[in-house]
Amino acid sequence: MLFSALSLGFQQAQLRLKDLELPVISIHREVLIGAKVQPLEIYGLYVDNYQKMWDELKRAPINFDNVRIGTLSVRIRKALIGSQECLDIDAQASRAQKIKFAGENLEIRLQAQRHWFVTEQGRILSESYQLDAAGQVWTMEANYDKDTYSVVLVSPDRGKRSMGPIHPAMPMEELANSAFRPIFRLPNEMLLKEKTYYLLDPFTGTPVKQSVKSSGPFGGVWGGVRYTGQDFEFIGGPNAQKASLTKQGWLMKIALEKFLYLHIEEKPAG
Repeated sequence: MLFSALSLGFQQAQLRLKDLELPVISIHREVLIGAKVQPLEIYGLYVDNYQKMWDELKRAPINFDNVRIGTLSVRIRKALIGSQECLDIDAQASRAQKIKFAGENLEIRLQAQRHWFVTEQGRILSESYQLDAAGQVWTMEANYDKDTYSVVLVSPDRGKRSMGPIHPAMPMEELANSAFRPIFRLPNEMLLKEKTYYLLDPFTGTPVKQSVKSSGPFGGVWGGVRYTGQDFEFIGGPNAQKASLTKQGWLMKIALEKFLYLHIEEKPAG
């Protein structure tokens, strides 16, 4: 009965966005090579306890386990926006988090989903985002026009609010086209040394400047098979991130901030 009462009280309490450990939505590959039809790929979100314990204890740990705390799935399918043929980049993620409430540690599961609807050339037509944290929901809907974009945001603390048409600080062509403009062509051709691109913050609707560049070749063994490819460094969040793209065109691992990483769960078809 006590646990049920705590859970009910927690559900009625308003969560603060700054206290949430957000699920990781990653489209690093599409930023690198552009958007193409892709079957479902599933990644695990892990805590790198080896590095964490090394940093905290100042010595290599003898026993450790990299704990899986969430998931990411990405697929790209053909879609229609009105009569416009396009691609739907569908990324869904989950994450477990412990929240302290009334002196108790309660575990919640956060779920997020983000869609980008883009032309085959990589221009964003519209996008959406939803975060569900213990029944409390944040959403964003954005539509891109020739010279402006508009956003509708919903949050538990501020309700629904609409913004737009918005004239961004950068040219609209740059906002709409930069994210999915390829920097790399498989298996090993660099098209650009570095690129700057913009993605909307799903909680404010404002463009966030990011950049990516090659950081050298990589090689790794997975399932007894050695894979090679290219490492890329992404700048724009709290810390730099590193994505390892194989010559086959899939991401083996994405090193995130705070001892977190994503790792693909099984080899993609083909």
